[in-house]
Amino acid sequence: MSKYKNKRITRDGFTFDSIIESDYYFHLKELQKKGVVKSFELQPKFTLLKGFTDSYGVKHRPIEYKGDFLVNYVDGTTKVIDIKGTILPEFKIKQKLYCSLYPHELVLISYSKTDGGWIRLEDLKVARKGRKKEKEYYDSIMRDLYPKLISIKEYNHDDVLVVIRKHMKEQYDLKVTNNRIEKAVKGTSK
Repeated sequence: MSKYKNKRITRDGFTFDSIIESDYYFHLKELQKKGVVKSFELQPKFTLLKGFTDSYGVKHRPIEYKGDFLVNYVDGTTKVIDIKGTILPEFKIKQKLYCSLYPHELVLISYSKTDGGWIRLEDLKVARKGRKKEKEYYDSIMRDLYPKLISIKEYNHDDVLVVIRKHMKEQYDLKVTNNRIEKAVKGTSK
């Protein structure tokens, strides 16, 4: 296990901190075959602050940042790629230090099947926020519909669920389950 509870994996003779990191390695190899990537290096190290001895005689080790990949593209650009799921406070500090000292762009990448594969972390956050807003919108529609329909005497709970499902499909081309409708109605949909 790595420090972020990811399972270390050895593939193609290299040990990676996570499965997703090893998957990106193979993605880079594919990009290299296609002529997009000229070369890449695994786990490049960058010194953010040299080691020193302070005025009290205490020795301090250097602060280093280790990226996941240093990628040289055919177009002449070079980028440092870091595979991230979440950003921890320690990384934010290292990211700022790296950006102040080194010329190559630091790109945070994640994988999202929903969003088509490899995606910049900031783009993934925007996409997820958009989906959350959309879900909240649809949930509010279902929440508004339920009391109106349940007040009709010939409708019982199950009938209302059927009507809401049909309405959501016809009006919004959205498939919803009874469970999702019930959560939306209760206001607990996550």
